[in-house]
Amino acid sequence: MKNSHYFFLLFLVLFGCDESDTETTDLRTPTNAVEVRITNTTNFDFEEVILMTKDVGTVLAGESSSFYVFDTAYEYGYVKAIVEGKEYVAQPTDFVGETPLGPGQYSYLVSIFDTSTSPGTLNTTFEVFEPVASE
Repeated sequence: MKNSHYFFLLFLVLFGCDESDTETTDLRTPTNAVEVRITNTTNFDFEEVILMTKDVGTVLAGESSSFYVFDTAYEYGYVKAIVEGKEYVAQPTDFVGETPLGPGQYSYLVSIFDTSTSPGTLNTTFEVFEPVASE
């Protein structure tokens, strides 16, 4: 009986993790994957960033986050960030009539649009990411 427990634990260790559950942090695009990142185009650090359903963390001024894999994404999406203690949001109304993005890597270029509202408003501009070929 004890040996069967060891075999079960060994099986879990060897086969319990699936690579598809991880987020992408390099420039290689998995086949048929839609990957999106945030590029902070402001002079302010973004904290507690949420990109659609992913917790991105901090994106420093002028920097980009890692790429995150999504089943479906569009040329715009939900983004939330804390900037100097204030919450800012880009909130899509809906995606009616929009075409989902095809496989590839994309960036949402994020800027602050309106500071007078609560929460403040973020503006997102869409960009297809094209990695620089290494020499």
